[in-house]
Amino acid sequence: MSFWRNGFLQSKGVILGNRAKKVTYEVRRTKKNNQVLWDFDKSTWICMENGIPSWIKKQEGPETSSQWMIEKGAEIPQCFLDLTDKLEIIEAINKRNEKDFSYNYRVY
Repeated sequence: MSFWRNGFLQSKGVILGNRAKKVTYEVRRTKKNNQVLWDFDKSTWICMENGIPSWIKKQEGPETSSQWMIEKGAEIPQCFLDLTDKLEIIEAINKRNEKDFSYNYRVY
């Protein structure tokens, strides 16, 4: 990018994009039989059936929402491009919860 400053032409390199290094979501999950419904910020929901994503829904406004049935190999619609990021978050939460947090206690 070039610009004038104090009567002199100057140039600076510019990188356009998101500077965020960390994205934070409020995530809730609800289990029912073989389904787990993941709620991201009360605006995006992902349904997992037997550990496989089946659909995603986004609330875009008070009366507007979009839903997409997830199919392996299908092109992801523009409004759901954050699906991969959210699936990574779900995987990380599941992996964290797999750990055995039990402790061995000795009785003296």
